[in-house]
Amino acid sequence: MSILRTRLSVATLRTSLLYTRRRLVCAPEHVVSGVARRAFASSRGHDDGHDDGDPTTVDMASYQRVAPVSAQQSHDPGRRPLRLGDVLPELTAKEHAEQATPATSAAASEGKRKGSAKRALYDLPWLILKLTVAFGAATIAAGGVAFMGLHAFAEYYAAPDKRLPSEVRSLLRGAYVRDTLLPEPAAVAKYLEKALVLMEVSTAEIPRSAIVATHYWLAYTLERLGRLAEAADLYRTVLKAWSTPERTSAVAAAATASASPSPVATLTEVSRMVAVSRRLGETLTRLGNLDEAGRVLWAAVHAANPPHVDYLHLKSMFAAPSIDAIAGQPPAESHHSPEAVRCVVSLANVLALQRQFDDALTLYAGALRAAQAGIQRERETGRKATLYWSHTAVPASNTWTCLDAQVMGHLAEIYAIREDSARASEWSQRGLTLSKSETGEPACDACTGMILANMALLKEADGHTLEAQQLFARAHSYAKKAGDIQAMMEYGQKARQLRKAIEADASPNAS
Repeated sequence: MSILRTRLSVATLRTSLLYTRRRLVCAPEHVVSGVARRAFASSRGHDDGHDDGDPTTVDMASYQRVAPVSAQQSHDPGRRPLRLGDVLPELTAKEHAEQATPATSAAASEGKRKGSAKRALYDLPWLILKLTVAFGAATIAAGGVAFMGLHAFAEYYAAPDKRLPSEVRSLLRGAYVRDTLLPEPAAVAKYLEKALVLMEVSTAEIPRSAIVATHYWLAYTLERLGRLAEAADLYRTVLKAWSTPERTSAVAAAATASASPSPVATLTEVSRMVAVSRRLGETLTRLGNLDEAGRVLWAAVHAANPPHVDYLHLKSMFAAPSIDAIAGQPPAESHHSPEAVRCVVSLANVLALQRQFDDALTLYAGALRAAQAGIQRERETGRKATLYWSHTAVPASNTWTCLDAQVMGHLAEIYAIREDSARASEWSQRGLTLSKSETGEPACDACTGMILANMALLKEADGHTLEAQQLFARAHSYAKKAGDIQAMMEYGQKARQLRKAIEADASPNAS
């Protein structure tokens, strides 16, 4: 009986302990009483067969994970598993915000939009400042690159000689920029004059070739400005500096050393003399000094000795020595170049102004044959005309284009002066056909304008004023295309005069 009671009391105790354990696990920690804790601890010590120390202490972390008590747990404690929202409540708040009503979402979006607009308005000055700084930096960088490129370009073409002082080189660069990129002859003349003054007073050794080349550049600039007398003086200085004594001494020195002079160097010197002589001869012709112009041009033609040209019969007329002639005469060279042929044409123009028409026709015919031979050779070989020497800033004839058409125009002028209208019209039409076939080339456009102006003069002489006025207007348009300012002004003035004459004749008050 005692055994049965003992077993019953043990079963009762176990049932009580199980009920107490379930309450401890499910209930919150603050609900657990101290008696239950002690009973639970004693039962563990009794069941396990050992005592863990203080029977009144229980490590609740072994049975229950400490977590935040959410509203859901307090509503239904112990009946649902632990969720992510119980640990991170902000996620639940975000989900609730997403599930908000459309009106609330629209209001929030409108608020965000207004806030973004305000921020953009506040950031606008800074954005403008940043863009301004970036644009300014890019502009400065591009300007620096352009300046360096322009500096290198002008340095290469205007002052290639590194022995020149820095100030002289700077002036030559400025002159080249003003002459090519920003055409202003007056400013170019000032730059070159200052450069020549610095060359004269400089203690450094200045190459003679650089001084002479600068004089030549200045002479051409003064010619463009209409200061013909000053230009002629400088051309004489350059021609004497590049005259034959220096070349003859070089040839003699080479012969003494039992060596022949370089043909390229000889042709280069002859080409240089021909180019300067043509400039001087044309300037003297414009000044009316025909005798000196003829001597200078004849010496250049004799030095070049172009083929197909008969000029030796003019020796008695132009080869007489004078104080204006260059010292000595070079040996004749076969110099078949456009520059040499143009020199022949300039000499023929001088003879025409002196009314030596037969000699002028002879030279024009020779120049025409030489030009046609050069054009034919260029077509057969595919090579351009040879330019043996030229200055970087002074234009030179380096093409046969429309050279034959120009000579035909001059032939028409001679026949018109000799009152041979049939031949004058024939040569004018032939030259006009050739020049119009190359429309767009400055030389051809200038040639077309010249021929049209000559035809206008013929029409005016025959009394056809209206046709003459129309031809002068067409000549003016072609001169404008070619950039020939002098011819453009001349043809335009003539067209206006004829138009006024036509209007005066058509006026009812005209007597």
